[in-house]
Amino acid sequence: MRLAIVTIFGSILTLSLTACGALPDSGPAKAVGERYFSALKQAEYETIDTLYSAEFYVSTPKDKLQRVRTKIREKLGEYQSHRLFNTHSNRFSGLGKPAGDYTTLQYEVTYSKGTAKETIVVFAPRGGGDALINGYDVRWDLSLD
Repeated sequence: MRLAIVTIFGSILTLSLTACGALPDSGPAKAVGERYFSALKQAEYETIDTLYSAEFYVSTPKDKLQRVRTKIREKLGEYQSHRLFNTHSNRFSGLGKPAGDYTTLQYEVTYSKGTAKETIVVFAPRGGGDALINGYDVRWDLSLD
C-alpha cells in the first residue's frame, strides 16, 4: 500500500511541476538532434554548422570541428543511423549560467566501419530564441585506430 501512495504522490507532483513549467522540455533539444543527424546523412556540413551556438565556437573553432569530422569519417566511415538512448535535462535560472534549459542527448551512432557514442548538449534559452548545440562529444572503440 505504501508503494501505491508514493507512486500516486510522485505522479501528482510531476503533473503539478509540468503544469507550472518547472520541468524542462526536451522537445526542442531532440528536434535539434534530429536536424543534426538529418543534415549529417546528407553531408550538409554548412547546415550542421548553423546548429551550434556562438558559445560553442568560442571554445571550438570551426576548423577544429572540421578536423574532428574528418577523423570520424576516416576512422568510422559514412554515417548510417542513430539511436537516442539517454536524455537528461536541467533548467537554470541564471545562477552562473544563462537562464534556460540544458538538455544532454546521448546517441549510439552507426557508421559504415563502426559505431560511436555521441553526446550533444543543447541549450534552449528561456523567453525565446533558438535551441542550439552548446556541447558535443564523440567516442569510439580505440581498436578502430
